[in-house]
Amino acid sequence: MPYISTDQVKEIRNNLKRTFPDFKFAVRREHYSNVNVNIMSGPINFRKGYEPVNHYWIDTNYGDNVQVKDFLNAVNDVVGGNVREVTYDYDYGSIPNYYYSICIGKWDRPYVQK
Repeated sequence: MPYISTDQVKEIRNNLKRTFPDFKFAVRREHYSNVNVNIMSGPINFRKGYEPVNHYWIDTNYGDNVQVKDFLNAVNDVVGGNVREVTYDYDYGSIPNYYYSICIGKWDRPYVQK
C-alpha cells in the first residue's frame, strides 16, 4: 500500500528549496499516499499560468523549450527520486511506495514569472 509520511514530504520540500532557490513551490501531502508539487513562481517563462505536468512525457511535451524541459526533469528527479516499487500485484502491476504530481501554478493562483 503506498504511503508517504509528513517527514518525507518535508524532506522533498527542503530538497526543492535547496536545489532551486529562485523558485517558490507549494508541496503538500494528499490522502497519505500522494505528494502534490505546485511551481508557484520563478524566473522561467512557462506557456501558461496553470498547467498539470505529465512527468512521464516531459521530454515530448516540452521538447521545444530546452530550459523548461531541463527544469521540469530536474524537479521530477527531486520529487520522484525516492519512488520505488514495493510490491508487484499481478492484477494491477507494480505499486510504488508513493505517488506524486507536478503542476505549474494552481487552478486558482497561476504561476508568476519574476
